[in-house]
Formats: sequence, C-alpha cells, structure tokens
Amino acid sequence: MFDSPFELTKYALFRKPDIPKEIELFLPTEKNFIYIHNGSIIGSFSEFGLMSEIKEERGSILEAITKFEFIISEMIRITDVGIEPTKPISEVNKTLNFNQRIIILTIVKKLDKELVKNIRSIMDVRNSLAHKLLANETIWKNKPIFETNNFKDFKDNLQKTWDELISEYKKFLSDYDVDSLLKKIKIDEKS
Repeated sequence: MFDSPFELTKYALFRKPDIPKEIELFLPTEKNFIYIHNGSIIGSFSEFGLMSEIKEERGSILEAITKFEFIISEMIRITDVGIEPTKPISEVNKTLNFNQRIIILTIVKKLDKELVKNIRSIMDVRNSLAHKLLANETIWKNKPIFETNNFKDFKDNLQKTWDELISEYKKFLSDYDVDSLLKKIKIDEKS
C-alpha cells in the first residue's frame, strides 16, 4: 500500500488511521523517524539523529543522551516480544538500569565491544551531569567536558556512536517483518 513508512506517516496526517494499540515500533531513516505507539503515528521530518546540534549545556546533552536509552530499551523490548508485544516486557524493561540493559543486549545481540565501550563512556557523562551540582565538574577524557576542544570531541564522539547504534538498530529491525506489521494499519479511504 505504501512504499515507505514515511508515505504512511504523511498520509496519516490527513486521514485517521486505525492503528491497533498493541503495535509499537520506532522506524528511523537518515534524517527522520516515525514512532507508532498507543494507536498513534508520531512522525518527524526533522533531524532525529543530529547530535552535533547539542549545546554546551546540561539539559541539551541529557536530552540527546535519552535517545540512546530509548533505542537500547526498544532493542530489548523487541528482542523479547518482537514488534507486536504480547507480554508486559515493557514493565520489566522500565525497572532495568542502563548497565543491565547493555549487558542483556551484549549477550543477546552481540553488540560490538567498541560500541558498548563508547555508549558506556557517554552514559558516564550522563550520570555525572545528572548527579553533580555543577555541570562543569563533568569530565570527558580526563578534562572538563565544557572546555572548547573537549566539548567538540565529545559531540563528535556522540554523533559517531549514535550513527553506529542506529545502524545496529536498523540491522536489528531487519530480523522482523515490519512490512506485514504496517499492513495491519487500516486507513479510512473516505477521510
């Protein structure tokens, strides 16, 4: 019916699709994403993965890093239940800390050790920013993160690691029949 998930998203902006509430799926492309969740399609035609846009401030960095946590949680959810959840793994997944999620993914999907190392170092920055009173006490590669050259290095590493994680996620999704799932979405042709 649609050549791509984004055609579906654009179409859904003008029509009222009937989306089964149990369908949950995040689909990234180079610069966009759609998220099917709780009977809705949330689409963005903006730059979901552009980490270089983060600013030298605590909130901007934490917001960017939440995307890592989201994708890793999605990978665990899909690993256990597929793209059509039938079990309440989402509730269990919420109780796992980030390191537990990484361990599970490393065992189940054999994530690259260098990717895991980079994700963990980024999460160390996240934890420092979240728990220290002064953001400038956060260290990246043995220097304060907000030093000009060090912050640029952090942003470059963040983008590189994000690109690798999204690439793994796309490979991961290829194990599932996303097209048949999308066919379960019914569009009212009269709308």
